[in-house]
Amino acid sequence: LGAIWSPYIFVVALFLHGVWDLIHHNGLFGAKVPRWYIPFCVAIDWIAAAGLALLFLL
Repeated sequence: LGAIWSPYIFVVALFLHGVWDLIHHNGLFGAKVPRWYIPFCVAIDWIAAAGLALLFLL
């Protein structure tokens, strides 16, 4: 859908996936992941979103 409507949907989706990781993997929902995984996954999602946003702006 992002490629058809707007490439910025990819950017928003990656950013929101990082937010989802922060909410979902905080231990309240029973997600058992290593402690390093949460900040790593959030950082990768948000760096990828920022990189795509920069590419789309150029």
